[in-house]
Amino acid sequence: MAVWHRSPSATTANASPLVSSAIYAALGLQAVTLGSGDGDSFNYDPNTGRMTQYQFQVNGFGDCW
Repeated sequence: MAVWHRSPSATTANASPLVSSAIYAALGLQAVTLGSGDGDSFNYDPNTGRMTQYQFQVNGFGDCW
């Protein structure tokens, strides 16, 4: 499976970027990291393309669905 990594570079003076990185794969977005360090990750069923798991991290705490 091919994976693409994109790091947006647009920022406002003296501010963190809203999104510091995003990782895409053939089935869609796999992970996103915000400038604050918070982030989300997504897992997909390779046969159906449906999301099978969602994980998030906020202020050092995380959970998954």
